[in-house]
Amino acid sequence: MKAFVTGGSGFVGKSLIRYLLSRGHAVVALSRTEQSDSIIQQIDANIQIVRGDLSSIASTHVESCDVVFHLAAQVNPRAPLAEMQRNNVDGTRLVIEAAKAADVPRFVLLSTCSVYVKKDHAPLVNVKEDDNVDPPEWAVYAYTKKLAEDVVVAANIAVSLKLLLDTVWGPGLVNAVKNGALRRFEPSGYSINTTHIENLCEGLLLSAEKGRPGNAYNIVDSDKVVFEEFVEQYVHAQDSSLHMPNNSISFDTMYNILWLLEWIPFASSLLPVNREILVFAGQEYTVNSHKARQELGYVGHISREEGLEKVRRYRT
Repeated sequence: MKAFVTGGSGFVGKSLIRYLLSRGHAVVALSRTEQSDSIIQQIDANIQIVRGDLSSIASTHVESCDVVFHLAAQVNPRAPLAEMQRNNVDGTRLVIEAAKAADVPRFVLLSTCSVYVKKDHAPLVNVKEDDNVDPPEWAVYAYTKKLAEDVVVAANIAVSLKLLLDTVWGPGLVNAVKNGALRRFEPSGYSINTTHIENLCEGLLLSAEKGRPGNAYNIVDSDKVVFEEFVEQYVHAQDSSLHMPNNSISFDTMYNILWLLEWIPFASSLLPVNREILVFAGQEYTVNSHKARQELGYVGHISREEGLEKVRRYRT
């Protein structure tokens, strides 16, 4: 199989490229800069690079490919809505138009389970792919990713793949603890899902091979986990001197503070968290991956303990 990958120099993109190459697949990667070229070619010097961005992609870039993995996105929930729409919605439309013009048979959009967020910011428990999806505009990342999903479904060649992006095992979790974006919220003891990066790559490839066009699949690890327990274990495995702060704050209090700050120019930038981040980190947020396991044969081969042990070994 020959795969075209956008966002190949990012954390997920690099991991997917390695995963595809290790299984004998060929990769073509979109790259915006020389720095991105270098990052991608450090994986394998023979990877074919297409220089450009989402606005310059053409059917000739993807015409010999069997699948497009569209990973590139603006993920910063502090970005203005117009910028989010340009990158996440318009960018997706341009990539899928190129894929359709080149008769690429499969298109996988990397979306996010944050699209399930509700206008009343209520906790989400065991959410399924066919549950009502209508994220509020104030959750700009979720809102624009849902619009991107709509573009993909309308194209009728695509498999839309969802994952719980905010809890993918990666450097973002450690940075969030260091800058204070992740802390303890009350009431505590709530559960979340996580997605180990290798399990995500497993889900991406399976969706390209077996996914039904127009469908979505939740890709998460096999069991849910208490939020503060996982974050503490993960960041400690990365850096034995790092811990979550002991002090906590009420979810409702924090939510109201953040809502008020949004009405004061530039005030919201003073805190490392906003409402969209809070609703995923400060309360129950679990999804159901039965559909992916049943239809795709997804397993999630990396257990939580195995993943933590890999982190410890990598650190040393």
